[in-house]
Amino acid sequence: MADSLRQGDVAVDVRALRGEVLLIDFWASWCAPCAQSFAYLNALHKEFGERGLTIVGISVDERPDDARRFLARYPAAFRTAIDPRGDCPRAFDVKAMPSSYLVSRDGRIIEVHRGFRSSDLAARRQAIERALAGPPQ
Repeated sequence: MADSLRQGDVAVDVRALRGEVLLIDFWASWCAPCAQSFAYLNALHKEFGERGLTIVGISVDERPDDARRFLARYPAAFRTAIDPRGDCPRAFDVKAMPSSYLVSRDGRIIEVHRGFRSSDLAARRQAIERALAGPPQ
């Protein structure tokens, strides 16, 4: 995983998130399914945020203004960052938009999900619940 990424004008040290269950979601302003996924991610944040789930949405847009316009149209209740250099998507070997990576408290990727389909939502929610039930680090 990349050591840092940008959240606005501030570098985010992703190592500081170790010990939390992470859902890292890669998205782009030009991706229609990404827009659909934001309501789901906001709901997950509301439901599981206090139980220890941290969601980080990472834009892969090369132009940060494109990502900012997207966020103005589809507000995120969860943490977002913009990675115009593409360091994070390369580190995760992202192959589709959106792509989500569920990361255990010990930093292991335990689930990869590509695309956004409503038929997958129940299974994804169960994977999050299992990860949160695991022992804290």
